[in-house]
Amino acid sequence: MTQDIAQNYYKELIDLQDVEGVEAQFRILLEVPIESISDLEKWLKDEKDLMIKIMEAMIGHQVDFFRNTEDADIKSTFLHDQQVIQPLLMKYEAKLNEKFCDSPYFNQIDENRYGLMRRVRESKVKLFREENIPLMVKEQELSTKYSEIMGGLTVEWEGRKSLYRLSNPNLII
Repeated sequence: MTQDIAQNYYKELIDLQDVEGVEAQFRILLEVPIESISDLEKWLKDEKDLMIKIMEAMIGHQVDFFRNTEDADIKSTFLHDQQVIQPLLMKYEAKLNEKFCDSPYFNQIDENRYGLMRRVRESKVKLFREENIPLMVKEQELSTKYSEIMGGLTVEWEGRKSLYRLSNPNLII
């Protein structure tokens, strides 16, 4: 039994092709005044909601690509995410982490609820280097090329040619 590759299994809640629109949403978050602990908690929720929308679309595009590495439109969308959206995401994630860590309420939020996140974000601020972004993009490009090669492999089994599935190499259909 074969599976319909065109099956829609995720919701695209944000248009990642609209780079200016995505960037505008990040800038809005950066401009939000934080004047209390509740403002900071609301800002964290708004940030999380934006990240969920972006990651849902990016992961959906990645799965689409892994399922069909030969489709030019799917590949183009996936490469756009890797070459344009991912660097933008890294840049703004660093700025959002700085805003969070620089907030006067950073040390006042509940340790039990936010303690681990505070420590992780402090570490990310200390470790982030903008010059690493192009290196990460290059790594993604190489990984994509590998996936494309692996996704295009075929095997002969009992006289039939079948695609070798990257997502589950033991499954041949």
